[in-house]
Amino acid sequence: MKSHAFRTILLALSVILIATLSACGNGNKADKSKAAAIVNGDIITKDEFSREMDLFKQQLSTQQQNLSDEELKGFETELLENLIQRKLLDQEIVKAKIRIDKDVVENELQNIKTQFPTTEEYTAALAEQGFTEESLTDQISKTKSREKFFDEKFRKTITVSDDDAMTYYNGNPELFTQPEQVRASHIIILVPPGASEDEKKQALAKIKTIETKIKNGGDFAVLAKEYSMDGSKDQGGDLDFFGPGDMVPEFEKAAFALTIGETSGIVETQFGYHLIKLTDRRQADSVDFESVKSDLKDYLSQEKVVAAVNEYLAELRKKSKVTIMIQ
Repeated sequence: MKSHAFRTILLALSVILIATLSACGNGNKADKSKAAAIVNGDIITKDEFSREMDLFKQQLSTQQQNLSDEELKGFETELLENLIQRKLLDQEIVKAKIRIDKDVVENELQNIKTQFPTTEEYTAALAEQGFTEESLTDQISKTKSREKFFDEKFRKTITVSDDDAMTYYNGNPELFTQPEQVRASHIIILVPPGASEDEKKQALAKIKTIETKIKNGGDFAVLAKEYSMDGSKDQGGDLDFFGPGDMVPEFEKAAFALTIGETSGIVETQFGYHLIKLTDRRQADSVDFESVKSDLKDYLSQEKVVAAVNEYLAELRKKSKVTIMIQ
């Protein structure tokens, strides 16, 4: 993915806000023995807390991250606090009598369904996450209620002027520098994880044969279309422009070391064996204010919303009766 620091920060703040708006369990007056916490008489169940932890652990597994028991305990405390804040927020939404039209909820449900090729895959995905269509519909309604609540209480009252954006732009020049970029094409012979030595040797022999064809005057793009083993082959191996950090280190180092029109030797990465041809280069440059003004104003607005939300939830927490039931 191509981005610079400003867009990364904007995305990060968006994720924080979305997390605050994300779905949680229903308010209830269930058996206190099943409670992880009690918030103004409403119970957050141990099951809700367990689901939250399971999702968090799935994310860690996907990202191949391992936490110590002490670190995991710290995240447990943080996740429970997030559930408490969401419960407080839902209680305020009930007081504000926020209502969402059924058509809005149904349209969102249909949008979710269209992301799955078949009804069976949709149903299986629901089951995997511990949902039924009824509970998913309920959570969509809750999420839309929270969005409406935030719009009315925070977003509509917060403004960011062009001068605000310019002040931030001038005060943070490092965020608005486009680093040097290169454009390259490649030919890759994939080596799957866990490949045997024989499979690696076969892949290496194949890329060496292609390298010889190039040295003998073969057209790189034509050979990429014939031999390369990823989606870029249809474009003659073209990967478009990319900058530092966009590619794995071995590939990046080889590509940036080339001159325009030059083809690398064989480059080995975790994906297999590559031949890389540099086709263009862009020098580092500052990003023009007008080109980022709209995104920058969105970012600053989002930042103000997040700050206001955090302050609001902190005040709710102070004046609420909250009992933690688990250690």
